[in-house]
Amino acid sequence: MVTKRSESKETVEQTVARLYREMADPVLMAARLEEVRNRVAAYEREFGIPSSDIHAAIDRGDLVETWEVCGWIFDYESLLEDESGRSQ
Repeated sequence: MVTKRSESKETVEQTVARLYREMADPVLMAARLEEVRNRVAAYEREFGIPSSDIHAAIDRGDLVETWEVCGWIFDYESLLEDESGRSQ
């Protein structure tokens, strides 16, 4: 049992180290950001709603907050945070 726990800890540490390396790679981060932009644009086309209106559309009952819509919200808010971080 102790072996599994230490193996799990090593795996978590390795994963965290990999994620930090990836976050420091500007080419990889730019590619991932482009993927998020593409997903957001696809959601907007699919649902016919601009991302800035997601919450209002849910409140009006025009959009149901499904798992897919939650993914859209997460992606859109990630883009807003990225833009906000770059403007500071």
